[in-house]
Amino acid sequence: MQALCDRIQVFARISPGNKLQIVQALQNNGKVVAMTGDGINDALALKAANVGVAMGHGGTDLARKVGDVVLKDDNLETMIVTVSRGRTIYNNIRKSVHFLLSTNTSEIIVMFAAVAAGIGQPLNAMQLLCLNLVIDIFPGLPLALEPPEPDVLSQPPRSSEEPIIKTSDYKRIFWESTALSISSLRAYSYSIRRYGLETNAIATDL
Repeated sequence: MQALCDRIQVFARISPGNKLQIVQALQNNGKVVAMTGDGINDALALKAANVGVAMGHGGTDLARKVGDVVLKDDNLETMIVTVSRGRTIYNNIRKSVHFLLSTNTSEIIVMFAAVAAGIGQPLNAMQLLCLNLVIDIFPGLPLALEPPEPDVLSQPPRSSEEPIIKTSDYKRIFWESTALSISSLRAYSYSIRRYGLETNAIATDL
């Protein structure tokens, strides 16, 4: 069955037991399986699938109970919208986490570098609190609410084991936070030269 599932794309006139075998064979081949069904005979396959999609209008109570997703209109085209929104939510979470990691890492670098160099603290506790509660949140909200990208459905499915932040993302986060840190430290150094190592330099830097 596993060999068949690698070669064949359509199975017709199969029994409920065959449906379960196909789901399990695809899973054994490393696939993430979504199963649609509306009857009692589909319950086993719906339960075994990674995502069981039951028909909410014409489906049986058992199918709706074991399904992970219930389509109220029994229209399979609704799945296209569902997949689009799910991918968009995932992408927006990645963007928001990337942004927050970059900005917060830059704060750590700035504070550590300034203290290590003996030039005081560029930001006091209230300024750090302001950065985290105000400046980080408001730019992050639009990233979390971005509409779907035009090619969101043309992208191949991602691996279920893929982390939200990949290795390539860590490299970008490092360079972005470094650039932000250098800019902040330069502004702080300019403030020190102009106002001296006092509270004025810290306030001006913010």
